[in-house]
Amino acid sequence: MKNEPNAGPVLRVRITWKDGQWTLVKVVSVPEMTIPRTETVPEERQARRIGMWFHAVDAKTKVIYRGTLPTPQPGIEIFDRSGRIRRVPTECGGHLMDILIPDLPEIVDVQLFWTPGPHCPEDIRRKMPKSGPVATFRVRDPKPARKPSEGR
Repeated sequence: MKNEPNAGPVLRVRITWKDGQWTLVKVVSVPEMTIPRTETVPEERQARRIGMWFHAVDAKTKVIYRGTLPTPQPGIEIFDRSGRIRRVPTECGGHLMDILIPDLPEIVDVQLFWTPGPHCPEDIRRKMPKSGPVATFRVRDPKPARKPSEGR
């Protein structure tokens, strides 16, 4: 991908976090939209990364497009009487977000990664895998490889 924003067909991948699990809600095709360029992360930083990000990958899990996401924050921010902001827990029941990726035929899955920081409640941090994606969402069926005899 070029070092400039991508304009063209896009897939809007809507996911939700509820009851400790990420779920695919729907995938919507958008005929044209401009999205940020793919992000590059040096390998030495990848292992120390904290937060949330995604990879749009092909059938062999080669990364085609990569981006970051806002990390879901537990609770809500409120102002106390002195004017300071503090976060209080809530029972909101879930978190909904959209991931925008280029609509390229080779992209079949979106992998979601989440390394919670110290602000994240311990019960959520315990549920996170030590490595690899926390969820993978199928956005299109992979095209079967053609046999050498086909297409002649």
